[in-house]
Amino acid sequence: MGHIRLGRLPKRRNWNQVCELLSSSSADVNNIAVSISKAARNGLLEDDNQKSLFFTLRHLIQLVHASTIEDFSNALASMGIQIDTEESGMVALGRISESLKQSIRETEGSSYLNTIAATSFQETLAKTVQQHVQTLFGCSIDDVKSAFRQYSSRNKFGQIARELFSAYITRIFQSIIDRTISEHVGSDKTFIDVNHVIEFQNALKTYCWDVSKIVEDFSGGWYSKHQWEGTLTDDEIKRFSSFALKKLLSEIGSQ
Repeated sequence: MGHIRLGRLPKRRNWNQVCELLSSSSADVNNIAVSISKAARNGLLEDDNQKSLFFTLRHLIQLVHASTIEDFSNALASMGIQIDTEESGMVALGRISESLKQSIRETEGSSYLNTIAATSFQETLAKTVQQHVQTLFGCSIDDVKSAFRQYSSRNKFGQIARELFSAYITRIFQSIIDRTISEHVGSDKTFIDVNHVIEFQNALKTYCWDVSKIVEDFSGGWYSKHQWEGTLTDDEIKRFSSFALKKLLSEIGSQ
């Protein structure tokens, strides 16, 4: 499963096509595409820069597992998350997110990558529950449990892993692009106004979602195997996190 490749994504923008929204010059497009993807790979492939992603993925796996246990509150408590069963689901999600941020802060300190990892996790939590109950307002702790329990199977875990990796890589690319995008905004520039910027950001998000399909294709099998064997250890999760990220960056580089 580690040798799967997606090939060209049909009917969607590839990386250069996304970057075409930044410039009318083909030379500039190529330079932009290469520089952004290279900046991401150079930074993210360093082991120290992958630690917050590992913490985030481990937290997600623990949350999915906790949702399969009858006493959900007690399962969360074993993760260091204290939840009152009378509290709302929104409060529960807030405490789950904060527990990850605290784990990262205590071990890794503060950095923009740590912030991106924690924010991507928070986004994945909210999206998962919202898809299940349609709205976050008025949701209960049981709703949160039910939302994540559906991802405890082989096929479904791949979907939630994809959500996390897609959110993470989107924010990485966006943080790199944000440093220079202001140079392209103006009446005589690529982006005439903020609507054109939003169009580009949406194209970027779509691209990252499409290319993250490669993570979904093998993570479900990985999760099912190690859950069955009882080997969802930190070392295994760390190896999976690193491998998945490398596969994702490799796929981006091939587009």
